[in-house]
Amino acid sequence: MGFRNLVVVGLLGLYYAISDAGLVDLDTSGPFFTWEGTNPNGDRVQEKLDRAMANSDFASLFPNANAIVLVTPVSDHYAIFSDLCPLANDSSAQRFFRFDNSWLGEEGLEAVVREGWRDFMQKRDDLISDVKSWGRKRNRFFWKRRNFVVRQLENHSDNANVAEIAKIKDEWNQILLTEDTRRKKQAKLFWYKHGDKN
Repeated sequence: MGFRNLVVVGLLGLYYAISDAGLVDLDTSGPFFTWEGTNPNGDRVQEKLDRAMANSDFASLFPNANAIVLVTPVSDHYAIFSDLCPLANDSSAQRFFRFDNSWLGEEGLEAVVREGWRDFMQKRDDLISDVKSWGRKRNRFFWKRRNFVVRQLENHSDNANVAEIAKIKDEWNQILLTEDTRRKKQAKLFWYKHGDKN
């Protein structure tokens, strides 16, 4: 049996395993391709090798689950983050203030808190409003910068400056740390609200 036939048999086996398990792709956002490399000529090659899949039991437990493809500069494969309980983007959720732990390491927060902190009982609403306004501006800047960095990582040319690419990858790692802080808080809130499902 030749190499080509072995590949076909392997792919058929994978196809049957996915079908037997009743797996389907989760809704996915982010870059389409999940792997990046070069061919023998040195040309850039991108493929969709990785995916997030689930069966009907999983879908009934997490009906809103989706997957997000994340650029990971330390690997040739992109990471796939499965968000089991995405926050609803309805107007009632927007009325409440939620402090974001990732803000704690940000410059400018302490000044906003000091300015807003006078007599707490009288000024707490002002403090919440100030931090909320600051947080909105900061988040707007963060997401714009995040999207810019993702575009830079996805679209950098083969002859791009190595130092510049390294700088962008460092910034991406900082963005991932910030998102990790936010995800940990969301997971903790989900656990408090819904308890341990095991």
